Amino acid sequence: MASSTLHLCYDQVAKETKDNILPWVDHILSQMLYHYCRYTASATNLGLKLSFLRSMAAFTRTVGDISQKAKEAHEFSQKAVIVAFMVKLIEEESVNLLSNPVRQQAMIVVTNLRKLKPPLKSEKKAVLLRACYKSVFSLPPVEIMLAEACDNIQCQHPESLYKETIDALRGMLEGLVFECPVEAQKILEYLEPWLISRKDHERERAMWCSARILRCVAKLPNFDTSIEFSRLGRLVRLLALRCHDPVDNICFLAARAVYNLYCIQLVKKQLEKGHGVEKVDTLKNLGTYSPSVFYNNTSQIAKAFAEYFTPLQLTNLVLTALDGLTDPREKISRAAGELLSAILEERGADLEKVDDTLTGIYKRLSLIHEPITRQEMLRAVCFLAGNNTKKVVPILLDHNLPWDSNTTELWRFLGTRRETTLNVLQLLITILEEKPVQKVNSSISDDETSLQPVAVTCALCEMLSVPDCRDAVQELYPRLLLAVLSHVQRVIEQNPLENMVVYRKECGQGHRPKAFDPSSCALEAVKTLLSGAGYFEVLDYVEEHRGWDLLSSPSEYYCGIMEITSAMVKHFKPLHLHRIFNKLIPLLNSENEHDKIMSRAFYAQLLWHRSVAQSLELDVLAPLKKWIQEPNPIMRLLGLRGISNLALHPGKATHLRNHLPVLREFLKEKEERIAEQAVKALRNIIYYMEGEEVKVAFCHIVRPLWQLITDEREKVRISAIIAFGKMLKCVNKYKPGPVIHNEIYHALVPLMLVMQGNNHEILKACGDTLAECAQVMGWNQPRNLFRQMTLSDHLQVLQEMCKFLVRKCRRMVGDFLLKSIAYLKNPQPLLREAAARFIEFTVKNLNLIQVDRDDVMLLLNALDDLKYDPIASVCIAAIDTITNIETACLPEAEPLSRLRRFFCSLPVQRKMKIFKDREIPLKFKSSSKQLRGKTVPEDTTTAGQEEGGKSMKQKLWNLTRNMKRKRL
Repeated sequence: MASSTLHLCYDQVAKETKDNILPWVDHILSQMLYHYCRYTASATNLGLKLSFLRSMAAFTRTVGDISQKAKEAHEFSQKAVIVAFMVKLIEEESVNLLSNPVRQQAMIVVTNLRKLKPPLKSEKKAVLLRACYKSVFSLPPVEIMLAEACDNIQCQHPESLYKETIDALRGMLEGLVFECPVEAQKILEYLEPWLISRKDHERERAMWCSARILRCVAKLPNFDTSIEFSRLGRLVRLLALRCHDPVDNICFLAARAVYNLYCIQLVKKQLEKGHGVEKVDTLKNLGTYSPSVFYNNTSQIAKAFAEYFTPLQLTNLVLTALDGLTDPREKISRAAGELLSAILEERGADLEKVDDTLTGIYKRLSLIHEPITRQEMLRAVCFLAGNNTKKVVPILLDHNLPWDSNTTELWRFLGTRRETTLNVLQLLITILEEKPVQKVNSSISDDETSLQPVAVTCALCEMLSVPDCRDAVQELYPRLLLAVLSHVQRVIEQNPLENMVVYRKECGQGHRPKAFDPSSCALEAVKTLLSGAGYFEVLDYVEEHRGWDLLSSPSEYYCGIMEITSAMVKHFKPLHLHRIFNKLIPLLNSENEHDKIMSRAFYAQLLWHRSVAQSLELDVLAPLKKWIQEPNPIMRLLGLRGISNLALHPGKATHLRNHLPVLREFLKEKEERIAEQAVKALRNIIYYMEGEEVKVAFCHIVRPLWQLITDEREKVRISAIIAFGKMLKCVNKYKPGPVIHNEIYHALVPLMLVMQGNNHEILKACGDTLAECAQVMGWNQPRNLFRQMTLSDHLQVLQEMCKFLVRKCRRMVGDFLLKSIAYLKNPQPLLREAAARFIEFTVKNLNLIQVDRDDVMLLLNALDDLKYDPIASVCIAAIDTITNIETACLPEAEPLSRLRRFFCSLPVQRKMKIFKDREIPLKFKSSSKQLRGKTVPEDTTTAGQEEGGKSMKQKLWNLTRNMKRKRL
């Protein structure tokens, strides 16, 4: 009791002496502590303890006030000792029960001591804070303490006692802030373990303290710009997650804390700019945020603080937020995902540890199945990739092929945001455009390349399948298309193993994923690119024209390119075609053979479109003239294709007429496709040429052209037939004369021979062309027959045509037969058989009895060799024709008796000669001297024939006599 009275006296003395007491404060404090320890050493007396604490609180409050007003500064060495003793008293209190105000009074003493110098050292302050936090936060919830108080009559007002205790803690924390504002961050750091506690009441108490501390800093009367939250990212992450706490009051308190922290950053920013801010309340006019904005809204928190983070703070925030993704509480994990995606959207470009962040997200993806959290994680990667494309994309590409579902989902999400999609696609294009370089003395084959371009095609298959990427794909379409198609050519030439699976595509529920090797994956990327850009008509066109099969063949790759180009020409607007065309120009003379073939195939086929062909900025013909002179057959073909397309447009065909001599030489080309393309080029030039010069041009090329009608190469044959008909259609506009008619006569026999096959395409081409021939010649009946001709009646039409020619062009019959005779020796069985049939159908309409004997013998001898042809159908045709000719030579068409055959063997005077001697080929001129294998003597004369005629009666008498003997 005496010590308590003495302690109270100290307070009164201090009040009376004021400044004079300051030199004695250290001694008084030590004496007070000494007396308390002496009288309470043997036993704990709550009354004495409380009396001591109240006396100490009163004395320190008075001394503190005096010290603040004193003119001279004093330092008190006993301050740290008293604080340490207060910590000891606090730690002695039970954390399971609040039954006395010891904690409260001890913290009040510490609060009062903050006015005395020197400030507490950091380590002393850390011990104090940890002890106070543990002693207060670990107390049971107020409801439990109230229940226990009802059972224990001795407990006094636990609710009010708790309120006073928590207020004492608040006061102590605010006092520490006022004592040293720059250490506010440290005070908050020691709260972190309690802010993430699994116990709701502990988190709530810690959050209440956090909000109070930050409010105190924000309302400091003289704000110190040196106040620094070096771990701002970590603190924001901690408070942001608490804004989604399952306990609503914690969310409210967290929103207040976030707002106060935002105000601190805003005030500091204004002061650093030189703007005076006297009251924190004026900050409401400086910002657009409030506590209600941050309540349950992590994205707004990220936007508010984004500008204040240093790169290191930003990185700390992101890396610590990753841990929250796997929090078992759904609300917290969702908040962590939202914070991560929002902050990366705002400041993703400044992140320092991109690879760690990406790896952390990827590893956690397989652990998280909550849809919203997973969605936010994918969005975070999308923003990360958009801001750090060159770091993120290579990491994702390096994942082992084929990718798992998490990797493919990541790639798909990269196509959902335009800015990210553009950045990622540009980098992927760059990778595809990089050409593999073979290292010196490398054991790797020239065809073997990195798997990274293959991974790029896998990425494109996923990214471009997202509807949201359409605008970005269309923007980059020309360059992206060329890059992917160039990769297709490289990969098909490498001929990878078909069982090398690099990509799997989901085919819907209940179906197994479809596996792709590098080649098929590259083609799938092209298809996905077209569909991703919305060009579905192009997809359908290429599919209908076997474009994918052509693209996948190394030898026909350029044909596939032209099919894709044709589809684009048919369905694209001119502006889009010009964008592609402009991208091609630098590649036309590229050193890389792949790029050269691809670009030239595009170039040649784009000239099919009028606006491209009539481009004024470029002499489109100049490159084509160079290509047709190159040794590479593909380049020559592409040059011819370009010329062919160029001729389709007004005025271009006339401009190209000077190139007809050069193009005509290509009709002799052994390479089927080049010859075929040359025919088409000449066809278009003649067909679209205007004026009388078209007839001259036609006559200049028609001879080598109709010779191709019977070419053994089917495509060349069809092209030549169609071209001949198209040219005649154009020539007919300008009143063709005898020269044109003569060329038609030359072409009739080849056309009628070729039409005898059973090929529907050739038959139709022949029918259309023969109809044009008849149109030019003015033959109405044949024209109608040919236009309606089908496979079922084409031989009947041929017979009618032969009949018509014998009747209408009798003077030309010999020419027709001679041409057909020439085809009897042709190596093509179809033409040999057709020639025999043509002769048969023609001679049926001739009265062979009136035809010169030598002409008939010429036909028979020409057909004789075909009786032993290795092709059965040719033999049959030859025998049928020979039989019909022999039969037609008889006066009567009835079975021949021996006597009748004898009479037929006698010389008959022929009146008509169908072959002119100058027209008979040398190989057939000696055949008129032969009689079915028996040679007639060279000196046989007409007189000899007459002498033989005179002895006819004698021969008849001998034959009759022999027959009578046989009867006997």
